[in-house]
Amino acid sequence: FLITLFVVCSPSIDADSGNISEEVSWTYESGTLTVSGTGNIGNGMYFSEYCGTTENLIIEEGIISIGDFNFKDFRNLKDLSLPNTLVKISKEAFSFCFSLERIVLPASLKELGEYAFYSCTNVRALEFLGNGLTVIPDNCFTNLGQRHGNLSLVIPEGVTTIGRAAFSG
Repeated sequence: FLITLFVVCSPSIDADSGNISEEVSWTYESGTLTVSGTGNIGNGMYFSEYCGTTENLIIEEGIISIGDFNFKDFRNLKDLSLPNTLVKISKEAFSFCFSLERIVLPASLKELGEYAFYSCTNVRALEFLGNGLTVIPDNCFTNLGQRHGNLSLVIPEGVTTIGRAAFSG
């Protein structure tokens, strides 16, 4: 059962910055959102005011988890850079990122949440760089690449469980 939250995005912001915690900070400039520091990006929609204008998202080395809903509805996000320190991507972290073209999951990744990349319909390639991930949860990649009909994908050897509707659509 999926609960959908709709986010109202700000039309235009040129530059901004802030802190999520003492360990994690962010900057936004000209369509690029960069998150840096060490530790976790907690659950929540911290960046919702940038969901309509962000085209590039850089999560820097040191970040180990992305919380629930952090980048949900980033409809213009095209490029995503994830660090080699990332261990967890939580529930709906990147759902409804309609413009995202490619997903490269780092070798360090051990856990994905349900609906993590739900309805990223423009994705053409999904790449897993490591074998540490053992479960692909329910609806994780539902509707992935739906706009094109062709999706390049190799499931890593370490995966032992693929959840219900993980790749449907």
